[in-house]
Amino acid sequence: MATINFPDAPITGDRLTIDEITYEYQSEGYWKSVASSVGNYQPSEFALYLNSVPANSDEVLYRLDLDDDQTLDIASEYAFGLIGNLPVTDQIYDVYVNEVKATDTITVTTAGAITISLPRAPYTDALTLKVKVSESTIIDAAFDGFGLISEVYTV
Repeated sequence: MATINFPDAPITGDRLTIDEITYEYQSEGYWKSVASSVGNYQPSEFALYLNSVPANSDEVLYRLDLDDDQTLDIASEYAFGLIGNLPVTDQIYDVYVNEVKATDTITVTTAGAITISLPRAPYTDALTLKVKVSESTIIDAAFDGFGLISEVYTV
């Protein structure tokens, strides 16, 4: 899957269409797929784009609602990219499934690599995923952020 280069300084409501999928920038600080002309897939992608410093571990950085018959398996197919600076310390993000935190994490290392540990994946059927900074992570104020994209399939 190709990496999507979202604009650096979006404002709420900005839209971008790539490969027949339209994304809209949300006030919470992420891009959300809002329309697709290639089938009835809502949402059609997991598109986490973090380009601001989280306030704390309570802030929801990304939310995705899957419908019945939808599947997301980020660990097997994803595109990842850094926006700018490398983090000084590993930045660990917890993935909550229906408000439940377990051991599912997405980590951006000090070397700029991504480590995905999602033992509950693939995520299937109707559920809500949320991404937050791990409580154990020291938030790096100089880290510019990253983008992580994966397909949501309707089966």
